[in-house]
Amino acid sequence: MKYNFKKVYAILISLMFVMSGYLFAHSGRTDSNGGHKDNQNKSGLGSYHYHCGGYPAHLHENGACPYTSSSTTNQNTITTSQDEKNTEEAEVKVIKIEINENISKMKVGETAKVTATITPENATDKNIEWKSSNEKIATISLTGKIIALEPGKTNITAQTSNGKIDTLEITVEEEEDKESVNGVSTEDQDIDNTVATSSENSNPISGIVGLGLIGGGAYLGYQKYRKN
Repeated sequence: MKYNFKKVYAILISLMFVMSGYLFAHSGRTDSNGGHKDNQNKSGLGSYHYHCGGYPAHLHENGACPYTSSSTTNQNTITTSQDEKNTEEAEVKVIKIEINENISKMKVGETAKVTATITPENATDKNIEWKSSNEKIATISLTGKIIALEPGKTNITAQTSNGKIDTLEITVEEEEDKESVNGVSTEDQDIDNTVATSSENSNPISGIVGLGLIGGGAYLGYQKYRKN
């Protein structure tokens, strides 16, 4: 078998020209970031560009690879957005609280129970904190039980964990049996009314009979006196 030395020689010469052109255009070693010189600006990016990460020829502006930075940033953004979305879906916040009872007055010693409605109904945190602005006037328990202590005014407040508030103003008054009208206590007034009622309901016949007995006794006494 005879070789065509001329043809082989021509191929070798062509390869040498190609390799020399490539080496001239990309002279020098690549740096640690995958960058190298481009003396003939074959890439159109200038005399130096990068091939890091297997990406096409590109530049590193401000020393950062645009492919790697963009990929990381986008991934972080996607992850953050997903976390925020999951958090929003998991937590339903309270937007309003309203006390159901409309209590404005109480007597000293009385008790009352108050409740509250939270909006929306599917709120995640439905905890309610009850407070009295003046615990000397009235106190309220953790479950909404009010105890009136002294005359005066106080504000009963219902507050959610995220700061939504509703308030009820209550006036505490003295007990009724301690009140008086025109300086006379209600107890004395009840006694006077009882006496007056008894007098009004007296039977007039009983009075006549009584007078008759008195008169008869006097007559018998007089007759006895004459006989003596």
